[in-house]
Amino acid sequence: MAKTKPEIQGSINLILDYKKGTRPLDETVERLGAITGLSPSVAESFLRNMARENVYQFPTKKTNAA
Repeated sequence: MAKTKPEIQGSINLILDYKKGTRPLDETVERLGAITGLSPSVAESFLRNMARENVYQFPTKKTNAA
């Protein structure tokens, strides 16, 4: 089995934690930048375009036409 670099494994775990909703965006951006060397704007853009598993869309309320 291939060995995974700790930096890669750490960044994967960090992204998965964010995706599950157990880590906030600002903390994830900061840590991802520290691990990978990405700028905060690139890390934030990457994460904001990712679907999160703990976010639900509520249906919009329909108004009745009188």
